[in-house]
Amino acid sequence: MADLLNRNPGVADIGDDYESKYGFHDPEDLLLKGSKGLSHDVVEMISRLKKEPEWMRTYRHEALNIFLSKPMPKWGDTALLNSIDFDDIYYYIRPEENKG
Repeated sequence: MADLLNRNPGVADIGDDYESKYGFHDPEDLLLKGSKGLSHDVVEMISRLKKEPEWMRTYRHEALNIFLSKPMPKWGDTALLNSIDFDDIYYYIRPEENKG
């Protein structure tokens, strides 16, 4: 890695102004943005909005229970995995209709 930085010094400071150069800046134009986090209330909202049958809603709730009961893996990049904040993610957004 040090050899790579010596050959291309620009790689060392690639993050200095990354956001201003490469950041995504289109405005969000959404019809609906659910709340952050994954819960049974969010599952209900998604299922209701998608007009899913009862069996699908039940299946989704069971899947969420399994997900919530599982520990984070102890292999791989555990620091990276443990840094995921599942409560800071929007699991459902609906873009503006008739656009695209």
